[in-house]
Amino acid sequence: MVTPNRSSKIITLSEFTTERTALQTIASSRIAARQINQINFDIHDNYKVEYHLINERLEAITNKFRKCQMAFYLYFDELNHEILVGRSTNLPLSRECIFQSTGGVVKQYFEVTEKMLYQELIDYHFQEFILFTSSVLENLVYLSETLVRKVSIHPKKSAPLSIPMKNYIELLDYLHRLNYRNPADPVAACLRSNKSFLDRFLPTINTFRNRFIHGYTKRLIPTSFEYVLSGAERPFYTGSPDLAVDEFTRTIITNLEQFIPQFFNAIAATISAAAQIPA
Repeated sequence: MVTPNRSSKIITLSEFTTERTALQTIASSRIAARQINQINFDIHDNYKVEYHLINERLEAITNKFRKCQMAFYLYFDELNHEILVGRSTNLPLSRECIFQSTGGVVKQYFEVTEKMLYQELIDYHFQEFILFTSSVLENLVYLSETLVRKVSIHPKKSAPLSIPMKNYIELLDYLHRLNYRNPADPVAACLRSNKSFLDRFLPTINTFRNRFIHGYTKRLIPTSFEYVLSGAERPFYTGSPDLAVDEFTRTIITNLEQFIPQFFNAIAATISAAAQIPA
């Protein structure tokens, strides 16, 4: 029996192969030539410059972003707002996605027959989406802190704090204003070119990440017509069209698909222009 309101689609997951390979190549050449400055490692051994650790970080960023893609395309891309705001005429509802990459194929599927269960499903996967997005951004910062001169300084051998991208950008800006860093460097240029997206979305991503880890509220509510974020940070305001959960997640996916390879390229360009790493 075919479930009414069923959809199926095929999605190709991101791999960032070209950008990852370029960064791996230039980093490995510096490592092989022993062109390494130990200062980051001297502060804390989390920042050890080794080829396999760099590869693990790149792999983690890519895999976590693919998790975000899988959550978006299965649960948010064709979100049924009518069910989520209380109308049950489109039930039962089912979705299927076939995710493909060079590593193979993954098929995922869900079916719901009750509106409260659909809300629970969307609430849970929105939290997962935010947590994986936050992890992607924090790992990008960690990659830069390892391969480029550090932005965040902490006491020697003290465990470094996890640095959200928002904090990293603010600290980097202070270093530019103090003339300790060149505001024209590739990493800074990459951040500036993505400033509109980062300024708008990072405050809410950071706040929701903390609320989901430490709190209990779901942060999604129904209006008369849409299922939307509740308590988003400025510059969002009540009624912002991109606070609908499908539009919010779509904008993040679309922008991260561009930002991640650009950030990889910015680090690679910084290393290429330097005699040592961290560059």
